[in-house]
Amino acid sequence: MLNNFDSDAVKSLTSNEDIILQYIISHKDEVIKMNINQLAQNTYVSTATISRLCHKLNLKGFSDLKFKLKSDNLHKNDLLSNNTLENKSSEINDIIPNSLKRLKNTVEKLNVEDLNYIVNCLCSDKNIHIFARGLTQMPLEYLSNTLLSLNRSSTFYIDPPLIYRAASRMTSNDIMIIGSSGGATIPIIKTAALSKSNSAIVIAITSDPSSELASIADITLYGEIERKDFFGIDINSRLSIQFIIEAILELYINKLKANNIL
Repeated sequence: MLNNFDSDAVKSLTSNEDIILQYIISHKDEVIKMNINQLAQNTYVSTATISRLCHKLNLKGFSDLKFKLKSDNLHKNDLLSNNTLENKSSEINDIIPNSLKRLKNTVEKLNVEDLNYIVNCLCSDKNIHIFARGLTQMPLEYLSNTLLSLNRSSTFYIDPPLIYRAASRMTSNDIMIIGSSGGATIPIIKTAALSKSNSAIVIAITSDPSSELASIADITLYGEIERKDFFGIDINSRLSIQFIIEAILELYINKLKANNIL
């Protein structure tokens, strides 16, 4: 704040006046709320000394000094706000292109024939089973709930013992849709293997095309992600997996409309 006063004026201050100014600078938020008498008491000087200080700083008086303190605070807050906005803008400018790039790569790797096959399965009388764990559970549960809202029955599982039992009884009339970002956990692999061994069609939606799940599945849809974790905890975005779900549902809805079902 000293930079806001004339340097020659600051140099001309007596030691007593300099102490007062330093107090004002260090306690400016409090000084803004004081009257001249309160400041005089807090600095152990007379009100006349404070008035002389203000005049030496080319201010009309104590009121003018408080106005300057308020203006400096507003300017500082504006700078902080602008810096925050610039930082947020910079972060968004980084996030959006990266997310769009991953979505673009996801689209390019989607096989139209695979998508059409899945949609045909949804339009058939085959039994649809959906299973996912962890964060991938959310987009897969969204798939199940949306199908139900479209009067297409499906069964969504989150409990391994239940899905193991169901998978062990499957036939060629069953479709197992498994969502797993990493495609490597025991419940996911065991469910895929059990389903496949009982002639069910296994459809994997994953972010790792080289995973064990992908090697078991009949069809693998790949959603690209940026690999990251927090102290070993999976915090990978499921945006690409959600996009795949949206694509399947959109194609399914279009087919229902084409067949005058919706």
